[in-house]
This record gives sequence, C-alpha cells and structure tokens, in this order.
Amino acid sequence: MSLKVKVDKIKGFSLIELSLVLLILAALIAGGTSLSSIQAYKEKYDATLKNIKLIENALTVFVALNGRLPCPASPAQKILNSTFGREQVTAGAVGTAQSCNSTTTNIFTGSIGGNTQYYGAAPVTTLGLPDEVMFDGWGNRIGYIVTKPFVNSSKTNTSCIMPCTTTINNSCPGGGSAANVSNNIYFCYRGQASGTGSTGIQVLGEGYYANYTPVYILISHGENGYGAFLKNADVDLDNGGVNGSNADRNPNPPSSNSQELLNLNCSSSGACLTQNYVQKEISTPIFDDILLFKNRNNLLLDCNKYGNNACTLNEGIIIG
Repeated sequence: MSLKVKVDKIKGFSLIELSLVLLILAALIAGGTSLSSIQAYKEKYDATLKNIKLIENALTVFVALNGRLPCPASPAQKILNSTFGREQVTAGAVGTAQSCNSTTTNIFTGSIGGNTQYYGAAPVTTLGLPDEVMFDGWGNRIGYIVTKPFVNSSKTNTSCIMPCTTTINNSCPGGGSAANVSNNIYFCYRGQASGTGSTGIQVLGEGYYANYTPVYILISHGENGYGAFLKNADVDLDNGGVNGSNADRNPNPPSSNSQELLNLNCSSSGACLTQNYVQKEISTPIFDDILLFKNRNNLLLDCNKYGNNACTLNEGIIIG
C-alpha cells in the first residue's frame, strides 16, 4: 500500500512544475552565455589596451632617441613583407622638412591649417615591437595618426636650425631673421611656421576629453571593426603595391554613425580628411572605438623622464 502511495506522488509531478524547472534551466544557461560573452569581450578589450600601451611607450622611446615621432606604416601591407610595420618616410630636400610617403602605401593624407596629417598603421617594426602588437583584440590593425611637424626634428629639417648664431633684440646683426622660438607647439619649433591648436588634429568627446589637442592618436575600431584594416590584408608593396586575394579593409560604418565616421576621418556627408576624431567615456553598441593619445607637453615630459631629459637637453625641444 505504501508503494502505491509513492507511485501516485511521482505521477502527480505536474507539467507546470516541469515547465518551471525548464524555465529556470533556460535562464541559467542564458545567464551563463551572457557572462561568457562579457568575459570574451573584456579579454579582447584588455588585449587591445595592452598593445596600444606598448606602442605608446615605444613612441616615447622613439622620440627620446630621434627627437621626432615616426611616420605611419602601411595599414594594408602583408605581414611577411619587408616593409610591414615600418614607417613610410620620405626625406626632404636640403632645408625642407621630410614627409611621410603616402604613394601606394594606403596611408591617407589631408591638410589641416597648412599642415599635413597622415593616417596609417602603427609602425611596430620601426618601434622594435613584435608584429602581433599591431593588431587589436579583434584581429584588426591599430591605426596611427600624426601630423608633419611632429615627424621632423632639427636633424631632419635644416630649417629648424637657427638662421644666425647671435641675436640682438631677437634679430640677426648680419641680416636675416631670428628663429621663431616663441611658438613651441611643434617639436621642430626653430624656424617652423607658427601654429595653434586649431591647426592640429583634435579629439572631441565628453568631459575631460573635449577639444583635446594631441600630437598623435592610436586607435582601435573596436568590436564592430568598422573601417579597420584587417590582419590578413595583403597589399604587396615589395612587388609594386598589387592587391592580393584578401580584402584589406572592413566596410565603413553607416552614415547614421557619424562619430565612428569621424574616426575614419570622414563626416556623414562623405567629406574626408578633416581634423576631428572622437573619444567617448562610455562605449555603446554603435560606438566602440578605443583611442589613446598624448598632447605635446605630456609626451615630452615622458620623454625626459625616460631619457634623462633627452628631449630638452639632447634635442633642444622645450616644454611650453
């Protein structure tokens, strides 16, 4: 009799109770999937920040050793080619500044108040870093933006040298004009054309980042990868710049995503190579770009800390 009672109780386990158990299991599985997704994103985000900071530190060392920033590398050059990760630089004629080579290299150029900006990939090989540091956590190439005044120094541009050895009342006794040392916005400030923050690249954003004027920008295009150059891009600069079979770049963001368009240096109207980029304190599914940058004085302070006042004493670059 007792056995029959137990069997009846088991048969009495209702469909409603089974449904509740299944719902709880489904919720737990969904929650586990969500946590797993968040963890995967965090790992890729952290890997991206790690590589960008490695590049940032290497840029400081490069400035300490050379008195200037490097030009960008080609963002589409295949990994095994000799010029992968190497700055694309063209020496200037005597007395003129050197420039970055944008011919067949996929490096973008544009004019800002008479200065030229360059948009390519981080030159990891030139900086002495492993190839893998060029890529973010999502397998796309980390972009690098810099302007012409900052890829020059008194060593690369003889117009940076004082035009006379002695000055009286800021003029040359033997004729000519004294060096323009009052404007120290540039690394190569001696004899350099004057400029203000409005003539350089700008980072726009929220709070602390509003209207920030950097000397360089490092950028990952985030999880959605809009506009980013791919890891397997295979432009072959070693053999005439012929494209390989792999696509070199992700599609641009939709026109409604105007902020990420700016980080590709384009506006929603299609105008490209403006001076504005965007950093946001909180990323959204629409905007997920990651930017790191430094202004002139912060970079020089780090340079001097690294190299025993290397920028000020060795290169004559003052902090203003």
